[in-house]
Amino acid sequence: MADMGIRWFSFERTGRAITELPGARVKGSISHIMGRADQASLELPVTDRLPPLWQVATQPLRAILAAVVESRGSQHVVWAGWVDRRVYGSGPYIELGLQPAEGWLARNYIAAGEYRGRYYTEIARKIGLDRLAQEFSGSVEELPGARGDRTYTNDQDMTCLVGLQNLMSTRNGCEFTTRWHLDEHGNLKLTAVVADRLGSSDVTCILTRGEWAKTEDYTDGKGATIFTGTANREGDERYMYTVQAETYIAANFLRIERRWSPDTGSKNPDIIKGYVDTARHNQQDGTSSYAIEVLLDDCVPTRDFEIGDMIEVELRNPDLPEMDMTLRARLLGWVADPDPVSGQILKIKPILQGVTSGY
Repeated sequence: MADMGIRWFSFERTGRAITELPGARVKGSISHIMGRADQASLELPVTDRLPPLWQVATQPLRAILAAVVESRGSQHVVWAGWVDRRVYGSGPYIELGLQPAEGWLARNYIAAGEYRGRYYTEIARKIGLDRLAQEFSGSVEELPGARGDRTYTNDQDMTCLVGLQNLMSTRNGCEFTTRWHLDEHGNLKLTAVVADRLGSSDVTCILTRGEWAKTEDYTDGKGATIFTGTANREGDERYMYTVQAETYIAANFLRIERRWSPDTGSKNPDIIKGYVDTARHNQQDGTSSYAIEVLLDDCVPTRDFEIGDMIEVELRNPDLPEMDMTLRARLLGWVADPDPVSGQILKIKPILQGVTSGY
């Protein structure tokens, strides 16, 4: 991995390269997660390696900094962001605040407009993605799905990012993300991608090594064996519906009850039953989660996967072979922390959705 470290380069908003930033290192973490605008911080050491063009290369609202990995004969942009903050003085570092492309969407607002019977992907373009692509001399890749209606007014003061996130949470809505790459001339290019479902439904990446931990959680709100939902009180009456995880009770699991009002505005028994039955289905096994960390050279963003792809992860422990398993899940994004010694990004943590496992 030592020969595959991240190098940081500066680019103009048009994508033209300015200079490399030797010694630049992430402060904190960097991440790229579908539909989010997670910022990052960078430290640039003030040494004799500081490029003469450092002021232009780190100018807020003008410069874009990209983390680039060279692997298998090609360069891959792992992450990129525009500078929104710069601090320098008598200290040994120039501190830089970076926003991803999605951060531009969070700082600009939706223009008034009415859309009837339009593809949600088209609405997403109109309320932000087309403008984002124009701002960064990029393009939009659209894969239409369902149609719907939306109305936006100026007095809503809704940012482009919030509007797009609302479309993501709409039933049969659409998803979006951004991708950066270097073209054949070394220019940095942005593509905004919008589709009813991002990524490939086929497995695009199989991870066979890494550190992992599985958490099985029955703490409050995470799991139970008895589930009781309550409705609003009508006079002296209050409807309650209770179900048990019969298989677990019969297997001598503890009786642990979760009681709550799943819909504070409802007095309809069928609605309450629906919430409770769903909770039993989802939480009678507790809440299982996986923390996975893999080497960057095994799983390079844009080389091995795109946001939304299905991936497989083989989890192994020679001391616990009975717990070996293979996970299949959809990748919503990733988080990476710098190595405490080298300051390099050596590993990434996949963010997974819809995990299924087999032993």
